[in-house]
Parts: sequence; C-alpha cells; structure tokens
Amino acid sequence: MSSSDEDDEKDPVFAQYNKELDEIQTATGKIPFVLDDPRGPKVTIEQLRKLPYFLMTKQAGEHHDRIYERLDEECEGLFMLWGRHSYIMYNHWEKEMDNVKKLQSRDPQGSFDNLLGLTMVMVDVDHWYNDVEDTEVIEDIMKKMKTLWTKALLLPALTDEERAKLTTWLKKFGKSVKEMEYKPKFTWFR
Repeated sequence: MSSSDEDDEKDPVFAQYNKELDEIQTATGKIPFVLDDPRGPKVTIEQLRKLPYFLMTKQAGEHHDRIYERLDEECEGLFMLWGRHSYIMYNHWEKEMDNVKKLQSRDPQGSFDNLLGLTMVMVDVDHWYNDVEDTEVIEDIMKKMKTLWTKALLLPALTDEERAKLTTWLKKFGKSVKEMEYKPKFTWFR
C-alpha cells in the first residue's frame, strides 16, 4: 500500500470514494482505474464522483503490480534517487513494449492489458523522464508507445467513450513528458 493510499484511508471523503470504487469493481468484475489525480485541499465526494475512470481487467491490474515488483527489486526500493534507476526503467520499458508488440496479433486483449499496466507504471513513476541525460532514449520510448497505443485503441472491445477517456489520459501523459526542461521531440496524441 502506498503512502497516498494510506492517506486516502484516513480521509473520510477518499475512504467513501474508495468504497464506491470497490462496489463498482464488485458489480462489474473489473477494476476502476481513475484517470485523474484528484489530490488537493478540500476535495469533495461530488468532485471525486465526476472523475473519469476506465474499467480495466484484473489482468491489467496484475501486470501493473508485476512491473512495480520487478522495478522495486532492481531499484532496491528507491525508484527516484539516482540516474541509474532511470536506465533500469528504460530497459524494463523496452522489454515490456516488445512483449506488447509480440502479443498484438495473437492476443489483442492481453496485449492491451499489458500496455495499460505498463503505461500506468510509466505515468506513476515519472522519474524516468524527469531525471534524464539522454533525451533520445525518452523520445524513442514515447514514439514506440504511441505506435503501440495507436493500435491498441482499435481494440474492438473498447467503446467510443472508453477510447475517448484513454486518449485524454494519454494526452496528459504525453504533455507532461513534453513539458520537461529539455523539451523532447516526439509526436503524440492531439
């Protein structure tokens, strides 16, 4: 459990919202992945209820957790301390992207789940693009991610609403990478 999860349990508004998300999961069998970070002073339950979320499969959530565990082992529990941790992450991202690409034709849903889990970790652990010496690596990773997501968003199981929510989330991710002081150059979702 992360410290923000522990803080959420102490805050009655977040505790109520998390309970409601658990009820959604129980009713649908899928995990509601909230696509915005609502943290801030005096957030109301009404504001939280308006946040967009995507119902992801259990497999996507498990893949997300496995990536975190592997990173935790290799980075000795310190994701954001040294530049070498960024390079460890680059290697993980490359391996994960290769696996997603291999799965795309034979298991599109599995590929999508793995890509979603990977992207969630990449968004959460932003050190890999904040502490950089080699901007070309970041640009290359983001170009590959765009290619993978362009294909993944064509998954027939996705509704137009789900595609729109995911695209908005991906736009925010790309914007945060592009806004770094070194100004990486890559095309992204618009």
